[in-house]
Amino acid sequence: MFASLLAWTHAGEAADANTEMCLKSYESTQRLRRGGDLLAAHEQALICAQPSCAAVLARDCVRWLSELEAGQPTVTLKFTDVEPRAVTSLKVNGVAWTLPWDGRSVPVNPGVQQVEVAFNHGPPQRFTVLVSQGIKDQPILLHGQDTPSPAPGVTPGGGSTSKWRWAATGTAIAGAATFATFGVLGLIYKQELQDSCAPNCAPQKRDRLTRDFLIADVGLGVGLTFGALAAWLWWHPPHTTNNTHDLALPVWLDVGNGRSVLMYGRVF
Repeated sequence: MFASLLAWTHAGEAADANTEMCLKSYESTQRLRRGGDLLAAHEQALICAQPSCAAVLARDCVRWLSELEAGQPTVTLKFTDVEPRAVTSLKVNGVAWTLPWDGRSVPVNPGVQQVEVAFNHGPPQRFTVLVSQGIKDQPILLHGQDTPSPAPGVTPGGGSTSKWRWAATGTAIAGAATFATFGVLGLIYKQELQDSCAPNCAPQKRDRLTRDFLIADVGLGVGLTFGALAAWLWWHPPHTTNNTHDLALPVWLDVGNGRSVLMYGRVF
């Protein structure tokens, strides 16, 4: 009888621990998702979606898993002017990728990604990639060719560097304008829905509201990113140099297959 009581006690403690784990992962999934950490939110949702968790919790977590997987962006490598075997190391947000790369897409969180790539020749390259939520197989472009050196005695900045300043400034202004325009439109339309049909609005109306806020968020990200880049360019005047790495500031725009990815960076 004592053995049965002891087993019952252990079973009760295990059940309590499992319930606590389910509740914790249920709450963490929502918090991480709101914070934009979709990778961590997916891991937590996997825990509370288990059959061992209460049905009311597991039902929500299973639904969240489906939504997280649909919204989870992925990136893939695209090589330009360089062989894949020439890449000796690759880090995205400080996390090293396994090399040689096998062609698979890698899930990342939406937003700005810091990329560092090293080749078997030349200095490493560091640049930034803006990844959009829900878009799959967004390319990270890896360029192996060095930027040609300027002629001896040429002072960069009066020409190409100045153009980069104005281009970055104009892009930042355009991003800010997009954020302001669609943010205001979204707020106005949200108020209209609250006054007319909330909480039972038609899906197409909710989709329109989501689209306006998504465009506003992308505009904000572009505005902040290129605003910082423009500030850096304006506060770091060019100097006379023959070092191509002080001059190079490549910007790439890859558009196709229903996606667009904007990247900029320089060689250090």
